[in-house]
Amino acid sequence: MKKILICLVCLIMLGASELKRQYIISHEKITSRDLFPQAPLFVIASFGENFHLQFKVVELERLFRDRGYTLNPSTIQEIKIFYQLPWNALKIKEAVKKTFLQIYASYKPQVVQINLKPLNQIEGKKVSLHLPKFNHNQQLDERLFKKNHFVVMLEVEADGKRTFQPFYCEIVASLEVFVARQDIKAGEDLDMHNVMIKRIDFSSFASMPAKQEEIFSSSLRSFFKKDQVILASKLKPRLMIKRGDLVDISYKSEGIVIESRFEAMQNGSLGDEIMVRNLESKKQIKIKITGEKRGMVR
Repeated sequence: MKKILICLVCLIMLGASELKRQYIISHEKITSRDLFPQAPLFVIASFGENFHLQFKVVELERLFRDRGYTLNPSTIQEIKIFYQLPWNALKIKEAVKKTFLQIYASYKPQVVQINLKPLNQIEGKKVSLHLPKFNHNQQLDERLFKKNHFVVMLEVEADGKRTFQPFYCEIVASLEVFVARQDIKAGEDLDMHNVMIKRIDFSSFASMPAKQEEIFSSSLRSFFKKDQVILASKLKPRLMIKRGDLVDISYKSEGIVIESRFEAMQNGSLGDEIMVRNLESKKQIKIKITGEKRGMVR
């Protein structure tokens, strides 16, 4: 009879609080008491590398039920739990944001949020965070910023003692990049008919996205699927002149600029030097390609 009364008390206590859609906590392990302060203590989950977790209410109901407790019926189908750093890290977040904006300045970056979370447990009544002097410019390592989630070393002062500690860092941001408007074959020239500008969530890049000036003077090295981000490393110079093309050539003679038409003997991209042939005399000369089917005598 005593055990039954204890269980009934537990059921009443848990039912006294309603589930909320969102929770914010400042520790690694999410426990039952983060949801219901009066609940029996057990661990629900850990954040790990994440900064927020989602749980279906039916899963939570099952977790509590397995331990002999029942939650009040709820109209909420899922809840979100967010991690919030318990110490002031405004200067560090501003430094991360500044570096990110500098690296991706060409892509109209918009930063929504910078998140930080220690990998290891940090204890102390008085804790403060500092950005180490990574180099003489006090800049963060730009190689970290190829991903939106990376590990950064911070200087932690806890009760007067300073140590270096690893922190997960997450950048929630978006960029404007060029993506394939449709499937594009390898070797195809790029223009606004087959690519378009699109704002995307920043996640990770194997290499930097292609810039506008690179896009419109290039073709693709490999096949690209629709909506795939065009990377600079996947471009090759567009052929401005193909063998057999008639090319308009300009050259100076006695201070006068003369233009004439020659036949291309080679393929070439912008800035390349190729041989062309005079249509009448068949004499061959070397030119530098200055545009599409245009060149100048070197």
